[in-house]
Amino acid sequence: MTRTRLLVFPRVIIQDFFYPLFFLYCVTLHADQLGFSLLNFKIRLNNLVALLLLVYLLSRYRNKFIFVDRSLICSVGLLFASMFFSFLLSPYKTRCFFFFGLFGLTTLCYVFLPYWLVLRFDADKLMKMYLASFLIVGSYALCQLLLCLVGIHDPFVQQWISGTLYRPNAFAYEPSFYALYFTPLVVIVNLHYVLNNKNFPWMAFPLKRRHVLFVNALFLVSTSTSCYFAYATFALILGILSLIPSIRRSFPTLVKGGTKFVGGIFLFSLFLSVVFRKVMSLFFLKFFFAGFSHHSVVERWSGIINGINLFLTHPFFGIGMGGYPSFMMNAYLNERTDYIFIYQEKLLPFAANPIKLFEPSNIFTEVLASLGVFGLIALTGFIVSLVSKGIKAIKQNHTQKETLFVLLVSVLVLAIVLQINQGLFRTYVWAHYAFVYGYCTKKLFRQAPAQ
Repeated sequence: MTRTRLLVFPRVIIQDFFYPLFFLYCVTLHADQLGFSLLNFKIRLNNLVALLLLVYLLSRYRNKFIFVDRSLICSVGLLFASMFFSFLLSPYKTRCFFFFGLFGLTTLCYVFLPYWLVLRFDADKLMKMYLASFLIVGSYALCQLLLCLVGIHDPFVQQWISGTLYRPNAFAYEPSFYALYFTPLVVIVNLHYVLNNKNFPWMAFPLKRRHVLFVNALFLVSTSTSCYFAYATFALILGILSLIPSIRRSFPTLVKGGTKFVGGIFLFSLFLSVVFRKVMSLFFLKFFFAGFSHHSVVERWSGIINGINLFLTHPFFGIGMGGYPSFMMNAYLNERTDYIFIYQEKLLPFAANPIKLFEPSNIFTEVLASLGVFGLIALTGFIVSLVSKGIKAIKQNHTQKETLFVLLVSVLVLAIVLQINQGLFRTYVWAHYAFVYGYCTKKLFRQAPAQ
């Protein structure tokens, strides 16, 4: 069978189901629990859907398939070079080699794939479906909470507030991951409302206050600290942007609308603190109420200190991506006193995979310890290239400047909220970056190929 026939077969099978398949790809981006194990590797449902979409693109656009923005290529190439040099210098080459494969999968399925899809197809239609997928996932999380109120326990829910009251997480591993995943939609909807842009570009009806409240409710059902960290980050970024004269001129309602919104969040938080004090103190604001007496605070803080200490001993190329937990486990077993280990001894006898107890707790220190300064520069290049592309697109598209501005801010907030979580290769973080990058590219270069 010739190469052409091999490529035509999946194209015929998939083309009639492209948009449902794309929607499934978006809905399952966060779904860590939907998958199966194969040879000690966890294969997620979303990985399979992404590969099907790649096969379809390869068969449909085999003559024009490789089209990537130069800045995006440079950012990916720089990160690859950083990982390669760290791999060469790392004493944990086997584990680092596995992370090379993870990096390749992430780049192909969650950077290039969303980018290509937005360029090749109707960008606004795809973005509408992408944002609608958040509502489906969020509604399912809300149903998890409502079901537990009537005594029905969803098997995907792993944590509880008290008694039979559970913390929703949809198909993510835990509520904080669900909150991180949901952050982009919350920022997009809230900032559109702040800008008084009632004509939300991907909705068939004007954006009303009740829509904003509903989206925020879907966010808050996680009862995660990430929610309030996202709100604080959102307020901080709005405050910084409002100091830039050109932005104030372009978006005149930013200061007034932002002040009202931040004030509303503050008053709402006071209300929750009075009515649901236990939930606020144990979950939303546990870092402030419990401080270092809370295990989560201690684990994150000790992880940050350990990451910084490891970076100081390997400042340029780090210990290798994936080498951090191996190094920390060896340090623990060798009873090294220059690193902090508090809960590992209690949890090790019950851990199915002990090395996971030594994983980093913060993305910034994970990158520093794993890839060094070179890796930090490489990752910074992703943000710089997107902001540069977005600013150019805003200047060229005055009718859609609010939409482009909102998308850029959503990426910045997501990148900062990611700092209180671990795991550099979170699929939904990279996918959101790629969707926004592709959308800005298409609006900047109108001649970009479309369906």
